[in-house]
This record gives sequence, C-alpha cells and structure tokens, in this order.
Amino acid sequence: MRGLGGIRRWSIRTRLLLVFVGILVPYLALAGIGLVGIRALWYQVQSIQHEVVAEIDASADLQVAVVQLAMPANDYLITGEPREREKFERRLARVREILARTATAFGDPEERRLLEAVRDQVARMEALSQEILALPNPRADTSAPLKMKALDQLGDDATALLTRIHEVAHREVEQDLQRGIGVIRWVTAAWLFAVLLSVAGGVALGLLFATWISSPVRAIAEGSRRIAEGDLSERVEVSAGGELGETARAFNEMAERMEASYAALEHRTRELAALVKANQAIAVTESVNQHGRVQPVGGITHISLVRSPLGSLIE
Repeated sequence: MRGLGGIRRWSIRTRLLLVFVGILVPYLALAGIGLVGIRALWYQVQSIQHEVVAEIDASADLQVAVVQLAMPANDYLITGEPREREKFERRLARVREILARTATAFGDPEERRLLEAVRDQVARMEALSQEILALPNPRADTSAPLKMKALDQLGDDATALLTRIHEVAHREVEQDLQRGIGVIRWVTAAWLFAVLLSVAGGVALGLLFATWISSPVRAIAEGSRRIAEGDLSERVEVSAGGELGETARAFNEMAERMEASYAALEHRTRELAALVKANQAIAVTESVNQHGRVQPVGGITHISLVRSPLGSLIE
C-alpha cells in the first residue's frame, strides 16, 4: 500500500513520462523482433550463397579439368610428342587438387556418392591415358584408336556424373530457398504478432494511464460541482502528488474558507433576524404620548433602535 501511495503522489510530468515509456516499449520490442528476424534471414541467405557458390565452382572446375585430362593422350596419338606426358601429369595433378577441395564442399550424401564415382572414373582415365602415352609409336599402333575411344567414353561418363552433381546442387538451392522463405514467413508472422501486441498494449496502457492521470482532475471537478450546488462541506481527497496534489489542497482550503464565511454570515443573519423581531415587538407594545415622546418598554426605546447602526441596516 505504501508503494501504491507513492505512485499516487507522482507529478503529472512523471506520469506523462511513464505513459510515453509504457507506449514506447512495445514498439521497441517490435523493432527488436524485426531486427533479429532480419539478421537471421541475412545469415541464412549468406549461408545459402556461400554453399551454392562453393559447390558450383568446385563442380565446374572439376568438369573442365576432367575434359582437359583426356586431351594429352589424344594429342599424343596425333603428334607423338613426348611432352604430352608432362602435360598429362600437370592436368592430372590439377584434377586431384580439385577432387581434394570438393571433398569438403559437398555435404549432401548423394553428392558425395556421385563424387566417389567421378574419382573412380578419373582413376580409370589415368590408367588408360598412361597406357596410350606409353605407346612407342601411337600412330602405327592399331589398338590406340580403340583405347582413345574408351578414354573419351570414360570422360563422357565422368562429365555425366558431374552434371548429376549440378542437378543435386540446384535441388539443394531450391530447398535452401524454401527454408529462406520459411524464415521470411516466420519473420512476417512474428512482425504481425508484434504489431498486434503493440497496438493492443498501446491501447490498454493508454486507457490505463489516461484514467490514472484524469482521476484526480475528475475528483476536483466533481468537488467544484458539489460546492456550486451548495454543499460547502465537500472536500477532495489529497492522494495525488505534484501539481495535482497542490491543486487539491488549494481547492480544500478554498472550500474551508467559503464554509467558514458562510457560517459566519448565517450567524450574523440570525442575530439580525432576532433584533428585527425584538424591535417589531417593541413597536407594537410601546405607546407614544401626545408630545411624541416614547414610553420605554423593557428599557429599550423604538427611537433609540431606529437611530442605532442596526436600525439603519433595517431601514
């Protein structure tokens, strides 16, 4: 109860400040929820973008490297140049490096399975390319074209596997986008809920604080109305503080002075009425002699009463 009494003694400035803070809090909560949702959505989009870019770059690089891996053997069959062996080794090292990098880029089980199949195809391409590059006279060897055809088929199979990896990556992108849309929907729903909560809370707090602020003013207005109707005993309960409390105390002091003045006026009016009645009784019972002299009745004369200040007031 002491705490409630202390709250009632708050000034109008303090109450208005509390009203402002109370209505502002829901909007701050709304802004906080929106900020958290936006940050979550931003991180989700960044994660999707990073994952997609890493997978597409890795699969594209691997696809180009696999196609280029078969070229040195084909060129060796045409030119017979030994330097094609060195070119093959450089390109094989490039393929191995990309395979090692893609091992961490692909997290989907199907992608990993397809990547293992590509590894097998690359190992077979490596063995067949080394056989072709080991031929002493590739242009005269009748088995060389067959081996080259088999090498091209291995390259096509590896490319087909990488294409399937692309398809899986695109499917993952769509799933990630669906998750992003889910986050957007969640943020939207939370935002709408926060808006409704903010509006409801603002209306409730506004009504509560309006009643809290206006109740002392209404009490003073009601007291003024009762005094205007003649009830000078009306007083306002001084429970508010600050400007409202000072106004209530000033109102009560004014009412007390008015009541005291009215009581004094009534007292004097009663006294005056009693004197008038006494004077009228004297005028009826007294007799005037022929010389205009007045016989005293009860020690009070009519003329003396008329000539007194009270008599002038009666007249």
